[in-house]
Amino acid sequence: LTGSASWYLLTLVTEVFGVRGDLGNLLLMPKLCQEQFDADGKATLHTLFAERRIKVCYRNPEKLDAGEYMVENVLSNGQKLIYTKVDGGVKISRFKLARLPEGVEHCLEVVLVKK
Repeated sequence: LTGSASWYLLTLVTEVFGVRGDLGNLLLMPKLCQEQFDADGKATLHTLFAERRIKVCYRNPEKLDAGEYMVENVLSNGQKLIYTKVDGGVKISRFKLARLPEGVEHCLEVVLVKK
């Protein structure tokens, strides 16, 4: 990463969308502003993690601003995913993600609610 555009994208993914690794696990700690969600209260990011294609879709039905919400639930392809709550977000085990089938994009739906 040498250019300012690369640093901007890295910051957007890791700090604003809050999608990053933590000792091999996936950490989701969003800091999205109300304006960054669409009219339906969704904000989506496509990425790779644990050699799996992942679509992280944050749902903010109450249209809350950063700092006003917390993660209530995480669904993987429509099924509740086991995670650990951490300060401001959740941690998902790399082991769980690595067990997902390869070659397809997996949807992680993250439901945000008022703190």
